[in-house]
Amino acid sequence: MSGWSWRTWLLMVALVATVLFIIIDDATVEEPDAGKHKQGVASKSGGMQQTERMSSEAGSAQVEDLHLENLVREKSNIDTSNPFSPSSWYRAPPRPKIPTKVPPPPPPPPYVAPVPTAPPLPYKYFGSYEDGPKRILLLLKGEQIYPVLEGDTLDNIYLVQKVVGSKIEIVYLPLGITQTIDTGIDTFTSVK
Repeated sequence: MSGWSWRTWLLMVALVATVLFIIIDDATVEEPDAGKHKQGVASKSGGMQQTERMSSEAGSAQVEDLHLENLVREKSNIDTSNPFSPSSWYRAPPRPKIPTKVPPPPPPPPYVAPVPTAPPLPYKYFGSYEDGPKRILLLLKGEQIYPVLEGDTLDNIYLVQKVVGSKIEIVYLPLGITQTIDTGIDTFTSVK
């Protein structure tokens, strides 16, 4: 023992003091429920059964108050067969409510092309004269006078078709529309 240094002796004394302090502290401290603790240890198996029975009774009372018939499990779109499959908590927002449909306006009436008409006659009745058995009509266009017979064409557009009563019938050839010129003479008849 003479080979120990003063540091070693000091450490040994501190170690012994610590051990004595722990032993003395355990002996002086008494548990308030030491008797119950010993009793609980003695009847450990019986106490555990009683505790389990009490917790199951309390649990059944809570389960009855839950109304399990109202619980609904929401369907999930997560694939549970593969734990490494990607998943998301994203939920699409609800679709906006579409207002009640207003009937579309009625379609516009179909386009009806105007009925083609002949332009106004550029000729006016100027007079007539007889040349033997033929009656020659004189028609005026602007300042020019045209002598015509029934069946003649004017400007390659108008056909002098016939003279009936006091009217001269002229056909507009591009459309086949008949127009009349009033002569003002009631007894005007065609002579052939």
